[in-house]
Amino acid sequence: MRTAFNRLFIEHGYGPITPAAIAAAAGVGRSTFYDHYAGKAALLQDTVTAVLRPLAQAAAGSEAPRLSETLQHFWDNRAVARRMMTGRPALIIRTRLASLIEEALRLDGIAGEIPLALIATGSAASALAMIEAWLTGRHACTAEKLAHALSGQGRPAGSARRCS
Repeated sequence: MRTAFNRLFIEHGYGPITPAAIAAAAGVGRSTFYDHYAGKAALLQDTVTAVLRPLAQAAAGSEAPRLSETLQHFWDNRAVARRMMTGRPALIIRTRLASLIEEALRLDGIAGEIPLALIATGSAASALAMIEAWLTGRHACTAEKLAHALSGQGRPAGSARRCS
């Protein structure tokens, strides 16, 4: 279904796509679609999770060796990536990235006075704003330089790993 969703998204954008259209394009019934996803927003989240994971790892201060590759992929497919950075898809992606950043911070044992969900939400918004400005050409740099700038930005100031 991801492949069908991606093809429909590229052809039509997010708004006009329906679960029925996705199911038909995937060659399955609507009930099969709903067996796997609550709706097209859930499918979008599932579709972008793998590509967002390096961003989340980098924002949490973890090694993210694929981040430059991910950003280069965004650049190489910037017409589609820019569509993802506007409207309803942008909100869905920002929410998913925030949850991945929060998960990465928790796995890394980060603790602070500010709730990790709040830190992750700000970090996701900041990272996506930087990427969107880069993709639209408002600010130019290489994928490697942007990857470096994005690394560690979600780690709370003064945070420390919890002692076991």
